[in-house]
Amino acid sequence: MRPVAASAGLIKGLDGATYTPYKASVVRETQQKLEAKGLYKGPTDGILDSQTMHATANFQKQNGMHQSGVPTPETREKLGIG
Repeated sequence: MRPVAASAGLIKGLDGATYTPYKASVVRETQQKLEAKGLYKGPTDGILDSQTMHATANFQKQNGMHQSGVPTPETREKLGIG
């Protein structure tokens, strides 16, 4: 699956908002944490693709957070990243 693209180097979240791209290391760690929780079954490759974004949004929903599908600071904190 390809990353979700937006204009001017930004990425488009599942909520339709645009976000600054995340480093591959952040996305990779997000994928690992989501996989450990049984929410992600894709490759741990650091690519913020549709599968990663939907898994992230499911985690956000489960935790009463805004469902952007991107690893926001709040999402990373709840996942124990950083």
